[in-house]
Amino acid sequence: MVSRRVHSRYERRLLDTAAGGREVLICLTVRRFLCRAPACPKVTFAEQVRSLTSRYARRTSGLTGVLQAVALALGGRAGARLSRRLAAAVSRMTLLRLIRALPGTAVSTAPRVLGVDEFALRKGRRYGTLLVDVETRRPVDILPERSADSFAAWLEERPGTQVICRTGPGSTPTAAPAAHQAQSRSPTGGTCGTTSAKPSIGPLPGTAST
Repeated sequence: MVSRRVHSRYERRLLDTAAGGREVLICLTVRRFLCRAPACPKVTFAEQVRSLTSRYARRTSGLTGVLQAVALALGGRAGARLSRRLAAAVSRMTLLRLIRALPGTAVSTAPRVLGVDEFALRKGRRYGTLLVDVETRRPVDILPERSADSFAAWLEERPGTQVICRTGPGSTPTAAPAAHQAQSRSPTGGTCGTTSAKPSIGPLPGTAST
């Protein structure tokens, strides 16, 4: 419901992208309105400025977008070092939180080259599987466990993978659904496998089979 009843005003301080190599702080006076909906438990709400503010944020939308791009490109530690040069210093944990806040996208088709790695959700007790598009270097999905069965089910629902790369024996099934897998040792010490509709295939050219 639209409300025109102003309850109060207060000042918000927002960090913005740098100007002339110096940190920019915006002091913005915003209004708090009374909600006209009788059943609304909030009673009051604050106005937002489009393309500038978002709820509870201490940075402008523009600066948040810049830091998210830095985090996606460099990660936590390297991104934190670059943020200091951009006059928008943040910690590595802040950059990781910005990545986690990004909306997820549903994956309907698996990438052609799929990277598989394990990570600890709870060290020594619970592990998950991270799936990465090797060609674009972007995360694809996270499985809540590291069993071969869960990974095989994921591949069945999303066809299209031709090459599977992994860093160890882990959760990669010995045969992908409706295809067989050949494995070979990669130059970086990991393992790569190709999927094919043929009953069996030999090692990749120029490599030794395992």
